[in-house]
Amino acid sequence: MSLFDPLPHDPTPAAAAHTPAARPPRRARWSDRLALPAACLAASLALLAGCGGGGGEASTTSASGSTVSTASATDFTEGAITGFGSVIVNGVRYDDSSVKAVDDSGSEIKMALGMTAAVDSGTVDTSSRSAKAHGIRVGSRLRGPVEAGSLVISGSSGSLVVLGQPVDVTDSTVFDDTLAAGLSALSDGAVVEVHALPDSATGRLVATRIESKTSATAYKLVGTVSGLDTTAKSFSIGAAKIAYASATALTSTLADGATVRVTLATTAPATSADAWTATRVDAGRALVSTDTGSVTTVAVRGDISSFTSATSFTVAGVKVDASGATVTPTGSTLAAGVSVVVKGSLSNGVLVATSVVVDSYDKGNGGKGRFELHGTVGSLDTTAKTFVVVGSKVNVTVDYSSSLTWTNGTEATLANGVKVEVRGGVGSTRTKIVATAIKFES
Repeated sequence: MSLFDPLPHDPTPAAAAHTPAARPPRRARWSDRLALPAACLAASLALLAGCGGGGGEASTTSASGSTVSTASATDFTEGAITGFGSVIVNGVRYDDSSVKAVDDSGSEIKMALGMTAAVDSGTVDTSSRSAKAHGIRVGSRLRGPVEAGSLVISGSSGSLVVLGQPVDVTDSTVFDDTLAAGLSALSDGAVVEVHALPDSATGRLVATRIESKTSATAYKLVGTVSGLDTTAKSFSIGAAKIAYASATALTSTLADGATVRVTLATTAPATSADAWTATRVDAGRALVSTDTGSVTTVAVRGDISSFTSATSFTVAGVKVDASGATVTPTGSTLAAGVSVVVKGSLSNGVLVATSVVVDSYDKGNGGKGRFELHGTVGSLDTTAKTFVVVGSKVNVTVDYSSSLTWTNGTEATLANGVKVEVRGGVGSTRTKIVATAIKFES
């Protein structure tokens, strides 16, 4: 079984090769195996566990040509990509040498800092905070125009609204190269792609990466259904009203509370009371299989969201029943936003926890040291004080002009080909890493 069979996707030219009509007959698609809407941006651990493969590193090729591991995954995490030299998510370095990241359609995608990713992996080594990635899926939350009058800029932070969804921009939000001025580079109506994570405390999204998408032929919105009207064939996601009467490939079972991925026509509603027109409505990617016959021991890593109580909460979109779990360190307080590792068994789409460990990894000094790069120095410019960290799959530009800490060497040690570990934040540059610490590695 391939880990990342493609999901249905926007029928745009770029994804046309992945529509059902374009593919030769083959085994059932991932979407056909999703029986209930669950959280988005992830893969199915329980399905993986039934694939076999043990701890081996066998691989196969998906319909999109992306190489993926067929080894059984035991751990899952979802979060923003905060580093490379191996891909780093939630403070764990995942060896991605045998897999290729794929997007919603199953097509290979080039990863970048700040993108939101779901990683299935082998067991995480807690001492080295590392694991072998078995599959990586990358997906944004929004693609659409900036709502008129919604831009708020306060220094390097601020907010905006896209498709009725309020989005907060922080000091650690990454912007692509065309938006080097950050929020100041945007204007009303500008079409953007937003990678974001929900903040359960505010009900808003927190942007981890924003990209310009001026040539988008379709918009996209991932969120939770509310106000479903099966007669009028409409529902809402946040403040966005959506009409789905003409939508194709309605693979999800629509219900209030369901998580869906909606492809929208780019024609805006005439008034705020009117609805966006959906061309597709698909189930949000399931984190956990609904196969009740498969109970799998797994570990899920991420920040607590949708917090109800210390025994009932959600991590990375997975519902957790912690009523029988041991919480460590002793005396730890569980709350929304707390990073945890939850271990237990999957049952009917719920992770029945046996242990909850509060994960106190360094999130990066308020964003200033949030990002971490490992690789060799390239394109060193001692005048501009920049270089590129060359990795196996991703190269990132580093600015070392600010005050920083040097380990195992000094600025004079910098040279092309030297191995380094770089920590830093995006600062006012928004598009490159401003180093706060550089360590020379052997």
